[in-house]
Formats: sequence, structure tokens, C-alpha cells
Amino acid sequence: MNIKHSKYKNSGILFELLVRQITADTLDGIDSPARKILKGYFVQTELGREYKLYEQLAKHTTVSEAKANLILNSLLESSLNLNRSALRRQKYNLISEIKKHYDLTKFFKHKLLFIC
Repeated sequence: MNIKHSKYKNSGILFELLVRQITADTLDGIDSPARKILKGYFVQTELGREYKLYEQLAKHTTVSEAKANLILNSLLESSLNLNRSALRRQKYNLISEIKKHYDLTKFFKHKLLFIC
């Protein structure tokens, strides 16, 4: 199944790509700038709070339909409390910061596997 998405707008994908980049840089013996980027944008920020919602969704993989509806409704209600303008600004700044240190085509080329 092919699902279209924007890697630039998905905080879960951005987080995973940064973690992969930290791993690749560490294996290459490089002090990874992605580590500083990850700490700066995903610790106590709107982007970090949005990622926590993605994390909660991914954590619940084998539940009944009724419980899945309850979880989704709870996550959707929590997402309404996020400051959308701050979130957009942080995502824009995050992409700008990644551009400074990495080639975006190589950075976003990694394939991610999500098992649901």
C-alpha cells in the first residue's frame, strides 16, 4: 500500500531520520550535529509534544477496535491543545537547521518502515 505523505511536515519521520543520522555519524566517527538539533527541537517544545502523540499512537499496535477508537479520540483531543503557529515555525526552523548541516536529498532518502 502506497501512502503519500510530506516528510517535511511529519514530526515522527523527522525525529526518526535525525536518530538515524546520529547513528550513521557515530558509526563514521563524526560528532553528529543532528544530536544538537534533536535536543534543541524535540525537548520541551511544541514539536516534541507532537512527537509524543505519534509515539503514543505507534505504541498501541494490537488493540480492539473499541480501544483503538478511544485512543485515537484521546490523541486527537490532545492535538487540539498544540499551538499550530509555533509548530509550523519550529518545523520550518528545524528543516532550515538540517539544511545547514546535511544535503536534504540524502537526508530524506532513507526509507522508513512503520509496522502497524
